[in-house]
Amino acid sequence: MLGRSDGGRLPLGLIPNGSGNTVCFSLGIYDLPTALDYIEQGYCASFDIYRVLPDRETAPKKEDFSNCRYALMSCFLGYPPEWARAAVPFKPYLRDKAYILAIVKTAVCEGFVKHQFEVELDGKLIDSQASSIYCGMNNTKYSGKDIMWPFSSPTDGLLTMGWNQSDFKIKNFCSIQNRQTAGISEAYENNEKIYRGKKLKIMYKGKNGETPIGDVPIHIDGEVWEC
Repeated sequence: MLGRSDGGRLPLGLIPNGSGNTVCFSLGIYDLPTALDYIEQGYCASFDIYRVLPDRETAPKKEDFSNCRYALMSCFLGYPPEWARAAVPFKPYLRDKAYILAIVKTAVCEGFVKHQFEVELDGKLIDSQASSIYCGMNNTKYSGKDIMWPFSSPTDGLLTMGWNQSDFKIKNFCSIQNRQTAGISEAYENNEKIYRGKKLKIMYKGKNGETPIGDVPIHIDGEVWEC
């Protein structure tokens, strides 16, 4: 829709039938009956959308989807694109739990190696040597059914970005899952770096600071963009 030449905009009816359903959860739609009630009543809500531009400082004058994507929920570099790819075969059977299996598979087969990033937010350098398994932004408090960053809102015009500085091991991941089950968010851990703003710029420096070769995958709303 954002690529329409006439600039037309239409309201969308959302039904939570995906593997994560993060957008629906963020709007208070947790099941099919609620989704149908929203659609029948014609209830509309605005939702922030973020333009993702690889290797560019400014947006193109015309929508060019070979060099541009839009994110409703999230956009991450690091391991999330790899996890998203690994989860695809399991999604029809495990739905949102497919991502957990993909993370466990990465931990068992490869182990976790930290990626290096340079992070700039609203024109201000935040960290030139950020080291984490991921770095990116979230537009809602949810990640699937889990509440990750509770102060993130999809309707305030601000993105929430961050990265985790801890050494990510499978036992730590299990601990995160247990905390979420208990209603405790990862966002309150001391190792989580969290900022809010409007324009995020991330320079990816590769695993362990090794210069990446070839395309760098980006995780956008649960899908992988090779760019």
